[in-house]
Amino acid sequence: MGFKAVAWGREVKCNTPLTKLVLIILCEYADEKNSCFPSQGYLAEMCGVSDRQIRRSLTWLEEQKLIKVQHRSGTSNRYFVSMDIDVHPPKESDVQTPRTSMSTNNKENKKDINKGQKYKRLKMLGEIQKDFEHKFWVVYPRKIGKKQAQKKYVQLCSSLESSHEDIMKGLDQQLKIWRDNKTEQKFIPHASTWLNQERFRDEFEKESNEDRKMNLSKLWG
Repeated sequence: MGFKAVAWGREVKCNTPLTKLVLIILCEYADEKNSCFPSQGYLAEMCGVSDRQIRRSLTWLEEQKLIKVQHRSGTSNRYFVSMDIDVHPPKESDVQTPRTSMSTNNKENKKDINKGQKYKRLKMLGEIQKDFEHKFWVVYPRKIGKKQAQKKYVQLCSSLESSHEDIMKGLDQQLKIWRDNKTEQKFIPHASTWLNQERFRDEFEKESNEDRKMNLSKLWG
């Protein structure tokens, strides 16, 4: 993660909360050369928007010279974060004292508050989708129905009743049981099913292979 790039990106003023989020993501993935290679599809998935909206944000950032784009054929473009641009405000001595308005524009204040709330929601959504991609999906053994699983995962983590930590704690216990019992992949539920049933809340009890055979024999008489 480019810590300097992220610190710089937080100071940048953007045209929309989405553009700000895209810039922060590019800064987070920046390497030692302040560059990264995420695809537009991946950025769209991280932000929960369409590829077209991502292209608009990238175009704006490029036009403002906040990023430089190296277009590459057959693969993702390379994005350079332009940290050489000074986005900090001038010193206090250089700033003229603005005239104080006697009237309060409540609509503008509400608009600013709504923008801030929207940005926070988009940032939270991006973090949740990143956790799904890099922490949950990479370890879940049966990789079928990713889109449905991601939708449910985001829904759960966006609520106040569940968290990423709750899901991963339950999954760790479930994975251990599957490994110990040498469960075949075809008997492992799809990730979307596992999440929909909130299996991560189960109180797992280890079942030996012998116990499982006995239970199956009882089931079939």
